[in-house]
Amino acid sequence: MSDRQVEEVLFATEFTESQKQDVRESTPKSKKYVEYIIQERAYKAHQHIAELGQFLSLNGILLPLAIKEKLNSIYFDLSKIGNSVRFSLIYKRQHEVPNQSEKVDALLPLRAEIESLIQKRLASHATTSVTL
Repeated sequence: MSDRQVEEVLFATEFTESQKQDVRESTPKSKKYVEYIIQERAYKAHQHIAELGQFLSLNGILLPLAIKEKLNSIYFDLSKIGNSVRFSLIYKRQHEVPNQSEKVDALLPLRAEIESLIQKRLASHATTSVTL
């Protein structure tokens, strides 16, 4: 990869200047780039998991019990996966990170159940007429 191509790729990232400099100086550049990309994605996933937890703690009382229980289950499973990924990154055991995708994929049927329950609930509210 030419220096110009490296700069174009780095320009499109959210890396800090020191991270960009690390990529420029590393050999091979791709290894350091992938390391930072994995860290960035793990951080964003952690933020989204935290947002789900915050949503559930603030709005859980408004959810039907079946939906709340399933969302809590996904939240706790994702939190465990996220903690495992962060542990792997902190201790430079990145070879363990891809194994977590199987655990995330296992949550997809539960996600589909939640979506179905929410759609049914929304449909039931849409067909209810309100008389004033």
